[in-house]
Amino acid sequence: MLPEATAHPSVRTGLAELAESITQATDRGEIQALLHRATVALGAERSFFASISGEGTDASYAFVLDCDPSWWHRYRAGCPLEKNPWLVYAARHSTPVRATQLESSSGEPQSAMDIALRAGFASAMLVPAHSGRSGNRVSLLCLGHSVAGYFEDPSFVKLQVAARSLAMELHEWWAVHEQRQLAQRTHLSEAEVRLLARHCAGLSSKQIAYEMQVSCESINSRFQRIIAKLGVRNRRAAARVAIECGLIVV
Repeated sequence: MLPEATAHPSVRTGLAELAESITQATDRGEIQALLHRATVALGAERSFFASISGEGTDASYAFVLDCDPSWWHRYRAGCPLEKNPWLVYAARHSTPVRATQLESSSGEPQSAMDIALRAGFASAMLVPAHSGRSGNRVSLLCLGHSVAGYFEDPSFVKLQVAARSLAMELHEWWAVHEQRQLAQRTHLSEAEVRLLARHCAGLSSKQIAYEMQVSCESINSRFQRIIAKLGVRNRRAAARVAIECGLIVV
């Protein structure tokens, strides 16, 4: 029961140890195992963790699942991720909430919620995580249970303290993990980083060209090479990658 998941001192100690273990994890496999342990310790039956970088159609999503993968594919197909009510809530709020507290909607978002209900998320707790590391990154720890109303218990208030701590540790770990991966695969030169830094400073191609004493066409060509190297859509997205890699500080 939910009260038992929050009341016993040994459970609280175990959750604190789990949070510390997350900070020391070396790969995604360890994080997935730790997410399962956290799910059980928090009294839930299933969960997922989502980390979202960027906004709108430029957003990228990463997920760690402690639930049925086949359900997850159906859930994602229920509506575009950028319109998913749970993820939208996480992007705009920082307070843990029960899924039942969100305003009901119709159409595709509601279809995704119906799929979640049938997959064992009859009751769900949404735990957003934000930090100052990157203003464009938010995360969501979602805890689920097959018993409707499970998270309506008054002890939800105590549970959210522990859940927020774990969500934040997962959020911070994932941000660092992706920074390392991006840094390893981008291989941006110092000149390319300086070019992106000028873009972040608000300079246009014409202004950068004047400053560097080259043609505007040359600057645009260099930006195109950077965009192709990073596999993004535009220079704005390229600059965001450089920021998330820690190559540019804004």
